[in-house]
Amino acid sequence: MIDIQIRILKRALEGRKLPALEILSNVRFWLIDRDHKVEITFDSPKKWLRVNNPNSQNFVFVRVDGEDSVFGSNPPPVENDSRFIFDKDGNRAGACDCLIIDEKVWHFIEFKTESTSEKLEQIQINRTKGELQMARTISFFQNFDPNFSNFAKALLVVPKSFAYPRFRADKSRLVKFKLKWKVSLEEISLDDSYQINIS
Repeated sequence: MIDIQIRILKRALEGRKLPALEILSNVRFWLIDRDHKVEITFDSPKKWLRVNNPNSQNFVFVRVDGEDSVFGSNPPPVENDSRFIFDKDGNRAGACDCLIIDEKVWHFIEFKTESTSEKLEQIQINRTKGELQMARTISFFQNFDPNFSNFAKALLVVPKSFAYPRFRADKSRLVKFKLKWKVSLEEISLDDSYQINIS
């Protein structure tokens, strides 16, 4: 089944720099955002995102944004680029940080853990940017499979400050994301249980 997902990935990224894809099946691993470069590790670092894979499913990890990634410093090409403006200055969102693709789901993950402002307005801009980075990356891949939305999920990893009650994402944001992009969005804070399960 993972072979089907890899075929879709390769077709979508044909002509782009695609790192060697290693099929993994570890029961537990961590994602670390070091210097704006997400890495996978099998040690147990504190305060980073733990990913549980209880059924030892096959999965691949793909760095989407930044150095040594499939898009590099360029945003994924999409139609109507203006849909991804995240602030008053007209800045457009780029790609999300990484993908974990298992046998059933493409997990689009964006870390906003260094966005530590205490100002609500700036937190909302950072949150919007993160959401639109995932939406843009999802939009790129949606062009390559008509049923793509059925097996994609978005996960925004935020710092502790985002989780204070007055800064927590309004549920209506999650609903709007689902309606607009046809993909479920979850927001997780590193001061929560900071772990996710893959299917």
